[in-house]
Amino acid sequence: MKQNISKTIALLAAMLISGSMWAQTITKSVEAISEAKELKIVVGENKITDNGGARGTDTEGPKMILSKPDEAERIALTLDIGSSKGAALTTGIKFSGVIDDASGVKQLVLQSDAINSKELTIVKGQFDERIAFPVGKHTVKLIATDMLGNATIKTVNFEVVKEVVPELRRPNLYVLSIGISKFQYSISKELIKAGESGFTNLEYAHADAQALAEEFKKQEGVLYNRVQTKVIINEQATRKGILDGLNWLLSNISEGDVAIITISSHAFQLYGESYLMTYNAQLSSLEADAYAFHEITKKVETLNKRKCKTVMFIDACHSGNLLAEGSKGATNINIEDAVNDLNSNEKGVLMLLSSTGSQNSWEHADWKHGAFTYAMLEAMQQGKGDIDKDYILSYDELQLYVKERVKNLTGGKQHPMQGNFKTGIARFPVCVIKDKP
Repeated sequence: MKQNISKTIALLAAMLISGSMWAQTITKSVEAISEAKELKIVVGENKITDNGGARGTDTEGPKMILSKPDEAERIALTLDIGSSKGAALTTGIKFSGVIDDASGVKQLVLQSDAINSKELTIVKGQFDERIAFPVGKHTVKLIATDMLGNATIKTVNFEVVKEVVPELRRPNLYVLSIGISKFQYSISKELIKAGESGFTNLEYAHADAQALAEEFKKQEGVLYNRVQTKVIINEQATRKGILDGLNWLLSNISEGDVAIITISSHAFQLYGESYLMTYNAQLSSLEADAYAFHEITKKVETLNKRKCKTVMFIDACHSGNLLAEGSKGATNINIEDAVNDLNSNEKGVLMLLSSTGSQNSWEHADWKHGAFTYAMLEAMQQGKGDIDKDYILSYDELQLYVKERVKNLTGGKQHPMQGNFKTGIARFPVCVIKDKP
């Protein structure tokens, strides 16, 4: 029986090879394996295929058009020497093009002496991948194989060159953070409720100042070259102490640097002038011991003349006849007009206020901070408010998040706002978010 099958196969093969008309009419394939099981012969559609490769009508490899990289192309591998590791900023050399074959493409392999062989992914007749190559001249072979074993080889030459860019100059940041929880002449909440004129101690204003300074310090080597902080809290925050802090800013900052000022305290008003309450200030002697906001304005104007960007975060009530428990107090105060003097300068002042002109600013034991600072820390530490998910929290993103978060935390009692200002700062990055959400 086996001999008969072998004879039949041999006859059919001979007919095909000789161009017999019988082979032209065969529509049903017959397969047989010889006793040695080394030769596989397929009869049908004018094709004979053995283990050695393709035979018959399809003897060409896949058609391939390479669009990238171009022949003899010099590809710049840009290195940032200002980064800590000098890491490459490119993601690799792009290999892209189209490929097609009547019998179907089996695989496309990239071969080079510089890297290990890599099979490229083909999707709907197209390939598009980036592959890392070291600096130097390279000859790469792209080997495409079809389902019948036919191959096409395309060779491409290119050179990867190192293009060094100047070191990125990061500005320095100077942070003056003021927070006053304990006041020399504060009175008890009971006396306030009984109708006494005065103000109570706060619980977390000093913690606000410390936490914000620590958070901005984390940006050293990230957004900024150096970050220097000066924290003034409680008994340090006399009128002289605050003046010394502002002078510290002026004596250290240079053109192109950034200044951030945070203030958390009580605020009061006298004869239309708004005052930041200092540690040793009394309501009866605000002009002598408190710090007038217009004096802070003058100092910041000097920063503007040095072409520095300045951002202020002020957490103090703007108005309110009654001192509510758990809030930063004020008496008929409206510091908006006073601080808006800062914002008329187009050289760059941004300001975010903790509440509107008729509201108190709140703190709570659950937060261990004022609501304003608590929301800021959430945004900076956890990436909340990073709308575009680029892990860089901009001032615009921060103020949008803080406004909504503080409103929710306080049950609608407090609404942060921006001053009415003009600024030349189109986009100000507050921080790079290290703990990515």
